[in-house]
Amino acid sequence: MTTDGAGEQGRLRAELHRVTEAHERLERLHRLTVSLAEVTTRARLADLVIDTVMPALGGDGIALIELTASREAILLAAEGIGGDALAALAQQHVGQGAHWSTSADSVIGAPAQLHGYVATPLIIDGTEIGVVAIGYALLPPTTAVFRGLVEDVARQLALALERAASYERLDHERERAEHASRAKDEFLAMLGHELRNPLAPILTAIELMRLRGEKTLDRERTVIERQVRYMIRLVDDLLDISRVTRGKIELRRQAIEISQVVAQAVELVSPAMEDRAHLLSIEVPKAGVVVHADPQRLAQVLANLLTNAAKYTPHGGRISLTVHAGEGEVSIAVRDSGIGIDAQLLPHVFELFVQGRQGIDRANGGLGLGLAIAHTLVELHGGTIHAHSEGTGKGAEFTVKLPRYANTRPSKPHMSGPLTVAGPGLEVLVVDDNEDAAFLFSEALKRLGHRVIVAHDGPSALELVRNAPPQIAFLDIGLPVMDGYELGRRLKEGATGTRIPKLVAVTGYGHSSDRERSRDAGFDLHLVKPIDLATVLDAIGKLDIR
Repeated sequence: MTTDGAGEQGRLRAELHRVTEAHERLERLHRLTVSLAEVTTRARLADLVIDTVMPALGGDGIALIELTASREAILLAAEGIGGDALAALAQQHVGQGAHWSTSADSVIGAPAQLHGYVATPLIIDGTEIGVVAIGYALLPPTTAVFRGLVEDVARQLALALERAASYERLDHERERAEHASRAKDEFLAMLGHELRNPLAPILTAIELMRLRGEKTLDRERTVIERQVRYMIRLVDDLLDISRVTRGKIELRRQAIEISQVVAQAVELVSPAMEDRAHLLSIEVPKAGVVVHADPQRLAQVLANLLTNAAKYTPHGGRISLTVHAGEGEVSIAVRDSGIGIDAQLLPHVFELFVQGRQGIDRANGGLGLGLAIAHTLVELHGGTIHAHSEGTGKGAEFTVKLPRYANTRPSKPHMSGPLTVAGPGLEVLVVDDNEDAAFLFSEALKRLGHRVIVAHDGPSALELVRNAPPQIAFLDIGLPVMDGYELGRRLKEGATGTRIPKLVAVTGYGHSSDRERSRDAGFDLHLVKPIDLATVLDAIGKLDIR
């Protein structure tokens, strides 16, 4: 073979080696890229650096550090020969650019097996966010292909580190937001509980006065009752808006005549209408107009619209509620002769805390939640709600449109009877640590013909009924010493023969999770304070106690 031929073969072999090495570099880079692209945490990145990056670069040791915004170095990974020494090397090369060394002797504590290393920065948009150092028992490769591979890996590591940091930051922010949301929900639930507790005995006292037939304080009693029910409504709005913002409103749908819903809404707002001497006209088809809805929630929508109309209509105004039934739709319009809605405010009337113009005396009151709640409830029913006003001083009209239910046979509503007891009275246990509430509630039950035992904590209640278990027990959940759940369990466990008491939870907590918890604890009913006597009688009737 001639000298020229041998030279050509050598050149071809070198070219083949270069191409093969470049191909292997691409393969390794591809595998690394795929692995690093799935990284969402620093811990996972550290594992990949040790398990994948180090062998891909032929290293015998590796260290990865992250640089914070204040240039503080944080060690994320250190493994293999001289891991700790490589971590120190990485910190030494912060801000120094890429470095290829054939000696680690200058590093205190470097093992004898470490003969060389490569340190290269991790850079994003011109900012150094970390350094990776790879150690070698032999000298590190110095070919252009290998140097290119190290640079490519460093770029992928930088992207992965930035992504992991972003994911963890988002996770942390989400956890903080969820914690804040839970704290807010717990606060509102506690607030509702604490506000409802004093309202309960006030409402019961009013009803007890009525049962006793005391006429001398009719006007004062009416004022107290109206204000208490207004406070109850504010509390309910506060708790409802918490559920609205979290999408936690739950509907209990049934086929219901729209006329029944309207009647319930009108009953709710009658005191406000009478107080302001408004003329309220109702126009509803007599029968056959059925919607598939939650009766309580839909009545709440209409009551909110009527209350809003009453608030923003001067004394002695005109308010109308009109129902039109179409082919597949029911339209409900609430119109008033009030102060109207400014054009700039109109697009925002269904937003939280938005209210019409008020004087410094805030004569109209309220929290600015009613329309926002109504909007959400209508949408949950698959309907729409719109506001219209010609402008200031020209009144306003709110129109709700709902799908009409094809089945014209509505569910039969449960009607509460008069405040009397059908049949003999029952043996009743009332347990509440609020002594005023317990006393007045028991007095009201006695006036209705029941025989009542009162206790203010769990152990006392168990002692009082040890030899004579009650037929029904109204238990406050937040009791001292022993909570209502535990007391209910012990009452049922201690029952003998066929008399197992029916349990009714009486509490200021009314969320669905609270109802579910009381049901799981063996309670038959869950009532939310303050409860009126009609609700109590209705509950006793549902329990069918014999």
